[in-house]
Amino acid sequence: MMANLELKSAQVNAQLEDFVNSTESVAQVFAEAFVRDRPDPERAFAATPGTTVAANPYLTELLQVHPGRYDRIAIARPDGTILALSEQFVAGSKLPDQTFAAKLRTASGFTVSDVFTPLNGGAPNVMFAYPMRPPGGAPLAWVILKTPLTVISSRLDMTVGLPESAKSGIFDSAGRVLAGTGYTAPHPGLIVGKDISDTAVWQQASIYPTTPWFGVGLDNVERAIFFDYPAKTPWITTVAFAQSELLGPLWNRAYIFSGGLLLSILGTLLLAEFAGRRERRAWAFVASERQTLISVVAGATDGILVLDSNGRVLHLNRRFAEFFDFDPVLEHATDRTFGEQLREAGPLSEADEERVMLTLLGTEPATAAVTVKRLRSRDLQLTAYPIRAADGAVTGRTLVARDVTDENRVRRMKSEFVAHASHQLRTPLTGILTSSELLLETPENEPATHTRWLNIVHSQALRMRSTINTLLNLSQIESGWISVDRNAFDLADEVSRTLVPAGADHTFDIDFDPDARGVFADADKVTEVLQNLLANAVKYSPDGGAITVRGRRGPGGKVVVEVHDEGVGIRRDDIRLLFSPYERASAEDRGLASGTGLGLYIVKSLVELHGGEVWVESELGVGTSFFFSLDHADLRQAVGPGVGAGDAAASESVRLVTSA
Repeated sequence: MMANLELKSAQVNAQLEDFVNSTESVAQVFAEAFVRDRPDPERAFAATPGTTVAANPYLTELLQVHPGRYDRIAIARPDGTILALSEQFVAGSKLPDQTFAAKLRTASGFTVSDVFTPLNGGAPNVMFAYPMRPPGGAPLAWVILKTPLTVISSRLDMTVGLPESAKSGIFDSAGRVLAGTGYTAPHPGLIVGKDISDTAVWQQASIYPTTPWFGVGLDNVERAIFFDYPAKTPWITTVAFAQSELLGPLWNRAYIFSGGLLLSILGTLLLAEFAGRRERRAWAFVASERQTLISVVAGATDGILVLDSNGRVLHLNRRFAEFFDFDPVLEHATDRTFGEQLREAGPLSEADEERVMLTLLGTEPATAAVTVKRLRSRDLQLTAYPIRAADGAVTGRTLVARDVTDENRVRRMKSEFVAHASHQLRTPLTGILTSSELLLETPENEPATHTRWLNIVHSQALRMRSTINTLLNLSQIESGWISVDRNAFDLADEVSRTLVPAGADHTFDIDFDPDARGVFADADKVTEVLQNLLANAVKYSPDGGAITVRGRRGPGGKVVVEVHDEGVGIRRDDIRLLFSPYERASAEDRGLASGTGLGLYIVKSLVELHGGEVWVESELGVGTSFFFSLDHADLRQAVGPGVGAGDAAASESVRLVTSA
């Protein structure tokens, strides 16, 4: 019977080898045909680093010929730099799996990767590579086919007539799950890509056994496990059978020949053995879980610290010790608190140290940003999580430290670049505007066509200045170097000054309630908000119509301003993206959207600087209303006595009509 089951194990292994061999054939045929037609792949795919490269049609066609088998095909240099891809990419990009890229530098033939799980949370996958080279020469490039692990699980019929209780699985050389059958999940309570290198099964597999192994399988059931090793991969296939299935016939024979007494004795012994095994399995499970947790914490890229309810250190990983100059071998609670050790190490300023300790006092998750002062300053984002008992009581806290130095540096570099570029462009632009305005005011009898071209130059210069101002605002908002100079002013008057005839057949209505005219805000910032919203209203109502600016008192006494148009409207799915930088509504496909896509992001940022809110309501094909709120100001108190008559006149609705 054992020989028969071992044969079935070999059948499972043969299925995997068929899959790998067929993939090698696909890559080989393509690589040899391509090199035959284009002996120099480097020259065939030459592109300037940093530029966008379109999907390669040959690779796209190869994907279509093998639907569902691969989700991406690439051609890469031996150092891992991508030359061509089955989808759009940026020239100079590298293969995401740097371990596999390093393997390609020394490989000479068909090569298979281990499991790679992308950092962005994408699906785990494996890669197959075949060299592109002239006869007898070194590889010039590699054809690389990427397959998600779910494809392997779905393509291989790994049951091959196995009993219902049998399990079969495939693991890479590092102990991560590629595929499996016979379980409710792709593998015993696991998912593809899961690391099982700390299990007893993997420890046995790593020594390349040549005979069946009896032990506790991944599902904590006593099993006989057969191991096979595919010829062209660093992977391992297994087939496991419950020992009860293998030894069942033996117990039947024992009952027949030994009688009921012997069976009773054996039953007693078996009960004792089963109880012992259950206890051993429980302890093994706890030990395995503890070891897994320790391994995860020790290998985490973030710093992790665990405190008891009195603030004493229970555990910290090496990364946390590096951040704060703590003793890296400290693993157990001491009589000293975290605060005492933090002050002794002295990596933080007094203000940052106080901020960290306040973060740990809360009963809910909290975050704090601090800077570690050492030879090389590091910015850290700290997040504290309470540890609760079953009754909800806080029994300790976990502090997670994430290094955000590079993120902050990139953010600052971006803001500095925008500010510098805008400054360099604004200087010559001022001369252009001054010259064009003087020429428009004193035409000196030029022909009409000359005047028309001057108008075009002037309008384009204004457009460039508007773009530069937008970039400057973005730089100030993202850097935090932006101030708000608040004063009380009449918002309705500000709207009247902001409205400039711009657009064919548009009617502008201003309708403010008498008690909603006064606001306490920065007039320049509010004017910019209005200009952006009114420009959008004109742009997204190309057929004309009424554009209305209303002012009402809203919840909490704030002034709520509405800018309404009768334009194309916004799709419901696009609304959630409107206020994100560089996003525009789907009217772009009608040729209506232009510009940087920063206008509404700046609107939202400026309004929130005033403590207000921005929201939108829209119906496709009917129109759109943008709303924002500002603090109310009593203009009578702000201006003084004698405002009564003017205030009464100010309550009237103002209407401006513009036409082409």
